[in-house]
Amino acid sequence: MSVIGSIISFLLIWWVLLFTVLPWGAQSAHETGQDVEPGNEPSAPLKPNMGKKLLITTVLSIPVWLLYFASVQFDLAPWDILTPESMRGDSYLDEPSS
Repeated sequence: MSVIGSIISFLLIWWVLLFTVLPWGAQSAHETGQDVEPGNEPSAPLKPNMGKKLLITTVLSIPVWLLYFASVQFDLAPWDILTPESMRGDSYLDEPSS
């Protein structure tokens, strides 16, 4: 895997995990029973704690990316099945020629 491919895969994993982490611990004014100020959305979180969530996302992304990177580098999974057949070339999925 190239350096650019590694960076892109890490960013994709990070972004997906960010959307998983965002709702953790979020409480809205409606849920806590507080009055909602005019012009504010009732479902908006009171304290989003974005710094903490960005740190958690990064910490979770590193081992997930390392597993993905290792599986690609050491051929632990058949990642070439994601490539169209016309672009594969020689592969263990190709039929043996007699």
